[in-house]
Amino acid sequence: MNDVEQTIRKDSPGEIEAESVSLASDQGPRTGQIWVNTTTHEILTDGSESANAKLRHYFSDIDAAIEKWGAFGADKKVPAKVRVILRKIEASLGAKVEELFFHEPKSYLAVTTTESNHAAVAWIHKGQINTRLEVKGSSPTESNGLAFFYTQLPAVSPGRIVIKETPAPAHRTCMTCGSPVPPTRGCECCPQDNQ
Repeated sequence: MNDVEQTIRKDSPGEIEAESVSLASDQGPRTGQIWVNTTTHEILTDGSESANAKLRHYFSDIDAAIEKWGAFGADKKVPAKVRVILRKIEASLGAKVEELFFHEPKSYLAVTTTESNHAAVAWIHKGQINTRLEVKGSSPTESNGLAFFYTQLPAVSPGRIVIKETPAPAHRTCMTCGSPVPPTRGCECCPQDNQ
């Protein structure tokens, strides 16, 4: 079984973990960089122990995970929407978000709950969140015969460009016709001022 499978996304394909049963024996949230068998979610000592080994970056704090993952930049509205969807997932599952993780190339940020034993229940992408269960506002999709749901996220806002207003260049007034005249040229309306 592969570590990731393609799901149908409204905007572009994304990756999520393959369906698997967690055999992890550790309890509580994981934090830091940990080698993990992505099929069984068991902790490994290094990447050579299994063909399914990946170095994951784990977080128990949602905001810290989103910031370190970095896909939303400094945008505040997208992480706020993510937190709303995660609360819906918690309510639907009756379990709290326990940890979030990503691995290189940071294509998604996975979310686990206290009841999922380190297996992901949601995958956050830059443009949407994929879940195995339907949450209010999500739409159904299918990948390799498995049903998934996606919830669209607001577009990430580009960085703001700050434009400083500078005072307009000083103009003088033509004494003959009263037109504004640029400081370095003569009046274009009066032929005697153009000389």
